[in-house]
Amino acid sequence: MKIVLKDKEVELKFGVGFVRELDKLREIDNGKGIKFGAGLMLVLPMLKTLDPAALADVLLASAKATAKFKVSQSDVDNWVDEQANLEAVFDDVNEELTKSNAVKPILKKMTA
Repeated sequence: MKIVLKDKEVELKFGVGFVRELDKLREIDNGKGIKFGAGLMLVLPMLKTLDPAALADVLLASAKATAKFKVSQSDVDNWVDEQANLEAVFDDVNEELTKSNAVKPILKKMTA
């Protein structure tokens, strides 16, 4: 999947690097100061409800993992805001996630 940010094409990949970046964006604090990355567990259900903020976080995490230049939240938010058919973007992202070796096991557990 490819998107254009800052007039540059970014090929989005949803591998381990993506999961690590998403975990940085979505952490859970256990109340004792220890934080756990929970990006996929938190975001996957939100994608099913077509939450645009969750979509932007997924795109940002992937872009940060793959882009050869600095990508900001506002870059991705603006890209999402400019899309004429946001449902198609959700469909594309969900399809790419189902193909990812890093994401498949979690998807399988969450839909079981």
